[in-house]
Amino acid sequence: MQEQEIIAWLMEGDPAVRWQVQRDLLGKPASVYQVERAKVAHHGLGANLLEFQDPGGTWGGGLYSPKWISTTYTLLTLRRIGLEPKHPRALRGCGLLLHHGFMPDGGINFAASYNHAETCITGMVLSLLAHFRYPDARIP
Repeated sequence: MQEQEIIAWLMEGDPAVRWQVQRDLLGKPASVYQVERAKVAHHGLGANLLEFQDPGGTWGGGLYSPKWISTTYTLLTLRRIGLEPKHPRALRGCGLLLHHGFMPDGGINFAASYNHAETCITGMVLSLLAHFRYPDARIP
């Protein structure tokens, strides 16, 4: 396959792919790829993942587990595919992660058997809170 054929094939796909092709392979300005990125919440994989959020605001029935389908991992995927900051469903999930995982030492953990933060979980959750611009005084 020629490069142009590959790019054309990628551009036929999901908005989560198209906006990144425009940005990373085609060098389009933000004014172009941001229009495509905005579609992530309404079409394809992004819209499908958002629809799986339950009435309580979680995905997969939990905050950190079951692994790969829980709120933490779904939000990590939504961030990676380009869901834009301040999306209401993402903010709702972020709020649950922060409020249910915040430990006395200032970090995050979801294990009931520990009363202290877990570094990896804290890092993942902070990256989500920062990306989605969760409004909380504890987040610089």
